[in-house]
Amino acid sequence: LFHFLPSKKVDSLCYQFGHFVALDSAQLISGWKSVAIWKPVAGATRPGFTNVPVLEAIEPLAKLSFRFTGTAISIIIPAGPDVGVLDFAIDGKALGSKQQFTAWSTGLNIPWTLNFAADLPMKEHVLTLTTSATKHAQSTGTACRIIHFAVNGP
Repeated sequence: LFHFLPSKKVDSLCYQFGHFVALDSAQLISGWKSVAIWKPVAGATRPGFTNVPVLEAIEPLAKLSFRFTGTAISIIIPAGPDVGVLDFAIDGKALGSKQQFTAWSTGLNIPWTLNFAADLPMKEHVLTLTTSATKHAQSTGTACRIIHFAVNGP
């Protein structure tokens, strides 16, 4: 069964051009490393989100940048028991923080999407992520693990 997209967008912010971008597209500035086969130390997992490559940072102030072309940028993470807060900037402008810890994180490395922007102009941008010393009261750490970068663009 096929469904055709209308010739005119119904929503100008639709994710019609959404796709994953390779992890090796990121520039690991400090404190991040590439892990070929990630397995959690604690917490259950979901199929397809363990034994996979990730970019991993354990300590606060780890920094990476990711250059992309598009209108939206997200990451897909396993939000487990040791995740913290991510500070983010786009095109050099600090835009805030994202809490990775969820209501399910104490016992599960739950697949989770963090959206950083959804209404950018269609052009090249740079996302900068920095792990914070801040964490949820129930979290055991300040880690971040990126399974995918997701971009809406060419």
